[in-house]
Amino acid sequence: MLKVKMFMVFILVFASYLVAYEEEEQRSLTPIKLMVHAKNFSLQLTYQIPSNNEYDKKTLVHIKLGTIALVKKKSKEVLKSVDGKKELKKELVDMINSNLENSNVTTIYYSKFLLKSKEISNMTSNVTSKKSDLSRIKIDKKSLALKKYRASYKFLLKEKKIDTTSEKYQNALFEAEDATRLDPSKSKYWINYAMLLLPLENVQEAQVSAEVAAKIAYSLNKKNDEKVNMILLQSYINQFDFIKASEVIKELLEKEPVLINNLYISDTFVSIYAFSGELEDGIDYLASLISNHPSYYGAIIAEIKLHKINKTTDNVDDLKDNLRFIYKKYRKRLTSDVSSTIKTILEDS
Repeated sequence: MLKVKMFMVFILVFASYLVAYEEEEQRSLTPIKLMVHAKNFSLQLTYQIPSNNEYDKKTLVHIKLGTIALVKKKSKEVLKSVDGKKELKKELVDMINSNLENSNVTTIYYSKFLLKSKEISNMTSNVTSKKSDLSRIKIDKKSLALKKYRASYKFLLKEKKIDTTSEKYQNALFEAEDATRLDPSKSKYWINYAMLLLPLENVQEAQVSAEVAAKIAYSLNKKNDEKVNMILLQSYINQFDFIKASEVIKELLEKEPVLINNLYISDTFVSIYAFSGELEDGIDYLASLISNHPSYYGAIIAEIKLHKINKTTDNVDDLKDNLRFIYKKYRKRLTSDVSSTIKTILEDS
């Protein structure tokens, strides 16, 4: 009888220990909640990270962006499968540990994994409903999405130099992401979201998400091709993918060759071919562009710079003579930055 009583006491003590342990574990869980929109599905995901660490806002931004990037790489079929969910869980753990110092997270816990199969066309179509309350909810969502878009877009217009560690930036980023979630049918919302992701140039997941957002924006409105290509260009450069960057900048110049006169585009062209090592290809492309558009000073400036990096002097004197002629003829029309750049190149022996 004594043994039975002692055993019952042991059971009660052990049970109370388990309850206390579970409560302590629950207190140490950090929830990550987000909605991920991909081309043919959306995923409402909530998972918990067991950790005794405090997660600052910047870290949570990186973790959310990393989650979005990982999910968007998956197909709908993979995410439906048990193995796919396990694989995603492992990748999330690796991503979280890479974003945290001295982190030893070994697993995460899904508390919501709601996969919806939807094509973008379905997501963006105007769903009619006979029930007035559903219509009202839809209107409210669109109004809220517009409000969040305007708030985040205002931040982009106002801030000349963006500090990605500031609370204002992080709030603007969340507002922009919320706008795409509440109303994924607006191309400009996706462009705005991508623009806010680009400043996180050292965060691979952010650049992948910017790339995806830009492509969704283009699928919604083909007229935004120039804006989308500018975003893709910067995203690929930030990812050090200079092959894709060279393809994008060529596509931009084939549609609008005059863009080469924008010093940002001209310098970006030089950077892409300098870092890729394909200097000769860049020089040949610019030479062809100049032959068709002799007055495009941006192309001449870029070719001279590539020759200097490549340590070649072929045709450089002729290029400078052409640049000197353009400067004399159009000096009054040139901006101060362009004039200054041309003077520097002509004075450089």
